[in-house]
Amino acid sequence: MKKIFIGFAHRRLVFCYLLFLFFTLSSFAADESSSNEFEKNKSNKKQVIVTEYFDIIFTEDSKQSALILADSVDALYLKACALLESEAYFRLPLVLVSGVDVLNAYFSYVPYNHIVLYDTIP
Repeated sequence: MKKIFIGFAHRRLVFCYLLFLFFTLSSFAADESSSNEFEKNKSNKKQVIVTEYFDIIFTEDSKQSALILADSVDALYLKACALLESEAYFRLPLVLVSGVDVLNAYFSYVPYNHIVLYDTIP
């Protein structure tokens, strides 16, 4: 009976370890695949526009969108903070990715807080 219990405990430990590995590696793989969109076109030099609360990172393809964002992003952030009754207290990288056909955006906290916007042609 003792051998059966030890075998069951060992299997359960191995199962928990494999489950932990699966979720850990899948989260890293998801973040890696989503961040690769920016690196696909390495020929374009990355540029940065620094505003009061954001660092807008973009390539030459997204320069027009970056300039539009730079004019209004801080005002939108302050408006959102006022609506949520919170203080604006941190800087956040905002990455513009060109060459994607679907208009979308996401926020991620892995490996650090950042926003990615897909810059599409309207």
